[in-house]
Amino acid sequence: MTRRMQRRLAAVAALLLGAAALLVVLRGGEEERVAYVTVPDATGLVDGLHIRSGGTPVGKVADISAVDRGRAARLKLTFDEEVWPLPEGTRLTVRWGGTVNLFNRYVELRLGEKGGEPMVEDGGELPQSAFRVPVEYGDLVNVFDRELRRDLKRLLDRGGLALGDAAPSLNKALGVAPGAVREGSAVLAQLDRAGARLETLVRTTDRVVDAVQRATPGVSELVVTAAQTLDALAADVGSLQGTLRRAPATLRRATRTLANADATLTVAKEVTDRLAPGAKELRKTTAPLNTLLSRLLQVAPSAKATLATAADSAPDVTQLLQRAHGLAPQLVSITGQADIALNCIRPYTPEIVSLGTLWASALSGVDGEGKYIRAIPTVSPAFAGNVMPVSSGDIAKLFPGLEYAFPRPPGTQAGQPWFIPECGAGPDAFDPSKDPEARPFAQSLLPPELRPAKKEDER
Repeated sequence: MTRRMQRRLAAVAALLLGAAALLVVLRGGEEERVAYVTVPDATGLVDGLHIRSGGTPVGKVADISAVDRGRAARLKLTFDEEVWPLPEGTRLTVRWGGTVNLFNRYVELRLGEKGGEPMVEDGGELPQSAFRVPVEYGDLVNVFDRELRRDLKRLLDRGGLALGDAAPSLNKALGVAPGAVREGSAVLAQLDRAGARLETLVRTTDRVVDAVQRATPGVSELVVTAAQTLDALAADVGSLQGTLRRAPATLRRATRTLANADATLTVAKEVTDRLAPGAKELRKTTAPLNTLLSRLLQVAPSAKATLATAADSAPDVTQLLQRAHGLAPQLVSITGQADIALNCIRPYTPEIVSLGTLWASALSGVDGEGKYIRAIPTVSPAFAGNVMPVSSGDIAKLFPGLEYAFPRPPGTQAGQPWFIPECGAGPDAFDPSKDPEARPFAQSLLPPELRPAKKEDER
């Protein structure tokens, strides 16, 4: 590094230190706004924890108290005037302090749409949905407590034995099941093709029954008259003459009845003619039905043994399902978040694999031919604390030779970036002026060449 560059860095560092000190003085007199929120879990949160927006502190967690007998935590949050009031849609999320930092956490503030209605008044209560606490690894592990592990082990032990005992019967049932399914499919296909004919049969039968119903009174009267005639003959041979006198009327009634019967027989003939094709198709289904029934008789013992084995395991399965029912909301939430995260992590598979395969060579000074020095000259501006008072775009102007990428799209290391805008790694990831963590800063503290030009209406 040349002396000129060193002097330049020292001047920038001094300027930034002064700006930070002045910002602390200026911010010291600002009035803070207060809001409260109650959350079911506050793991890793402590008094004084920063609330950051774009990487810069804009408030803090002023106090944490247990409520509901320790089942929840009530947080007192203070905010600077520059972010107040909080518009509708604002979200606060607990974040890690870094990729390898497990303790230094902070609360990320993402403001809602500018100009929206305030979501909380000074001293008011934020909705619980506005404050998100990440799922901890320990929460997932704690689901499998001693009792659940014992039940799961018992299920696996008994399930293995049950499946082992039922394996021959199950294999045999699966071996003959395709034939039975095919035969059943053939029967259903035949019934489907004969659907129109079956409908015709039902309608024709209805007409036949109706015709018989209309002819019933005449037939009944004929039978009653014949019974009276025979009764009269048996009772008194002398009354035969009277009976013969009544015979013409009886015959006339019989004629009318036979006329009705002729119409009924005509309708019946139509019915039989229409039933004939359906009867032929129905006879074709008898052979597949016989085959299906024989296959069912073969499968029945195996199915019975399988059901008996399943019945023995039913109490353990019921107990496991009861336990799993209580855990279902947590598992649904975890899998939903994991699905989104894995979709964004998957494209980085080559980088992850190369890290594991090249880790040893990255720390080694030997390449198989001899010893060498591997060095990557870098220059990082020095700042007080872990807050950057200038944006990435400003740093890029000061150091034109620096390369910027945040977040780095997969494939950047090989010069073949794969943009995934839905995960925040789109084409704008290479533009330092579009740093997603950039935020306004005291412009008067920047060098003149970095100050933005004023608009005409501001002049």
